[in-house]
Amino acid sequence: MKKKNNKNKRNLKAGMSLPCGSDFGTPERARQDGGISFQAASRKSDGTVIQPQAKAKISCKLDWYWDKGTIDNQMYHAGAKFALLYFYAGKVPHTSMEIKERVQKSRTSGQEDFMNSYSDAERALNDALDVLDPDERDVIREVAGLDNYAGRPGRTLKLKHGLRALAVHWKIPHDVKVFL
Repeated sequence: MKKKNNKNKRNLKAGMSLPCGSDFGTPERARQDGGISFQAASRKSDGTVIQPQAKAKISCKLDWYWDKGTIDNQMYHAGAKFALLYFYAGKVPHTSMEIKERVQKSRTSGQEDFMNSYSDAERALNDALDVLDPDERDVIREVAGLDNYAGRPGRTLKLKHGLRALAVHWKIPHDVKVFL
């Protein structure tokens, strides 16, 4: 009777190292979106790993463009900030048309209620959209806001120009680091 190879489990218990991402999942998952990597979710005081945590290497289209080298760190941070503002401004697709219609109706009716005022995120998002031309606006909304691919090479170029303009607008430094 053969003994199972529990090398990774022994290493974790001994605090030696994290498992390799290629040891887990199917070969298809490894080819798709960069596979997975492991991070230490928690460590002992001496630095040994107590609990490893699996994480997808690429979790959104912005990550994919950064991983392929299409955009640099500065553009990545501008896109991530846009995505965050887009989410906080409530621009992501609504699951219920009733909510969307109620929000739009309250904004156009002139009623003074909490739905009629713009949030700080909406103001910041509108300021950012003002520095972009309409084509850049559309492609950044698609990639960073709605998590779709840009598509044609011309739209990818618009994505790069738009993200650079947002980075300048928000004064994101050139030497900013990306921690994924």
